[in-house]
Amino acid sequence: GATVKDEFIELYNPNAVDVNLAGFALKKKTSGGTESNLVSAGAFSGTIKALGYFLIAPPEATSDLPYSGKTFSIASNNTVLLYNAAGALLDKVGFGTATDFETAAAVNPDANKSIERKKLGQDTDDNSQDFKISDAPTPGGTFPKTTIQDVTNYADNPGIPYFTLSIKWASPSVNINSYQVQ
Repeated sequence: GATVKDEFIELYNPNAVDVNLAGFALKKKTSGGTESNLVSAGAFSGTIKALGYFLIAPPEATSDLPYSGKTFSIASNNTVLLYNAAGALLDKVGFGTATDFETAAAVNPDANKSIERKKLGQDTDDNSQDFKISDAPTPGGTFPKTTIQDVTNYADNPGIPYFTLSIKWASPSVNINSYQVQ
């Protein structure tokens, strides 16, 4: 983001069970290779509910867990790394000219934009393919909502429970390449 106050990291739990985050660590690595804490293992606490989100941000922002220090921040060309309580690397995303990434780095986000997974919960271990620029950053699991403008059921044969559903929709995000109807 443009300033420390507009950055955030959002974890998503794609599993059907809650995940206890006690002892996890969230770190950043500069393009020069220096690794430092965003949230130390001793300060990391909380639970990601099943199919839920967990927001981590600077202390002055509203979040589920604040960074461990007021001056901690992410910059362009960094890598964000998530470690479990045993110290094993669970996931990382490098962006811009970061030197630590999965297969290839994601693109640096411009001011007032963010990077997000192209498909929620999917990790192919290629940051350039897994992440895209989001025109509408949405911390806290509030992804841009799609408005269904018209839904029409066209019954192919009366009395047979088979329908073709036609949906006309609009979204505030211009780069949607997948969606889920619930």
